[in-house]
Amino acid sequence: MAASMSPKHPAVTIVAPRAPLEISEVDTIPPSANEVLVHVKWIASTPLNLHQADGGLLISPPHIMSGCFAGTVVQSGSLENPALSKSSRNLQVGDRVFGFAWQEQQQRPMQTYITVPAYFLGKIPADVSIQEAVTVPTNFCTAMHTITKDLDLQLPWPLPEGWTPPEADKPILIWGATSSVGQYAVSPAEKGTKVAVMLPVIKSHASSTETPVYEMDIGKVLMEQWQKGVELRGVRTHFYPDNEFFKYHLQSDIMPAMLEKGLIRPSKRRIVEGETLLDRAESALSLLRDKSVSGEKLVWRVAEE
Repeated sequence: MAASMSPKHPAVTIVAPRAPLEISEVDTIPPSANEVLVHVKWIASTPLNLHQADGGLLISPPHIMSGCFAGTVVQSGSLENPALSKSSRNLQVGDRVFGFAWQEQQQRPMQTYITVPAYFLGKIPADVSIQEAVTVPTNFCTAMHTITKDLDLQLPWPLPEGWTPPEADKPILIWGATSSVGQYAVSPAEKGTKVAVMLPVIKSHASSTETPVYEMDIGKVLMEQWQKGVELRGVRTHFYPDNEFFKYHLQSDIMPAMLEKGLIRPSKRRIVEGETLLDRAESALSLLRDKSVSGEKLVWRVAEE
């Protein structure tokens, strides 16, 4: 499906750690087979954006930031890969979509157009607003990947009728190990316990005056707190496509279906305002840096029109 597109579009770019963000003009990439071009309308900022902008975490500037997005389909390549779900093959120009993408510059959504594999897109349910939908993907993908990969719990899809999880009677504790409560929570973990630790571990938070310090080796986290035999696993959501079923179904099928059925709900959100794309991006980063956000997603408009 073809449409007339500008060969260039604006993108928010990290040019150096702790340097002001800049707007770059980047190429609009026509979709190849099994890819879709999306006009990004809204984005939800994540802590990873701050880790990259202030700490240069795992990036080489200039770098367009990743995250979750919502927008509309404007072009697609031929969607004929038999591995694609029916939902992916049925994507049409004009569809409202949401997703989480990060792998290549052309996929990272802090720009007005992205070209992504069709399996990174889910159709937004009719009764969900685009601002609500954009709060979902990173939280959802992180939770599903952590539960199945790092905690080894079963989450079959579609859910078999009458199915009961074999681990239904096992306790699960969700905590933040760097908080005062979290430091108490690690003490009951005994031999054989699996502990999923979100990466990076923040040893020193970013601030307006301080450079952040991160740790990617979970073996160095609170070493004196863990009892012998506790199994630590570092959670990195970006590896969820290693699960072949999740690669083709997690965002395209499971996420929109669970949202439509009310099994998951949009997060509480705060709209970040600003005159320009750059203003909104900087304002969102400042709110994260100043720790002005708790229990809500920072949501802001990407497309100027």
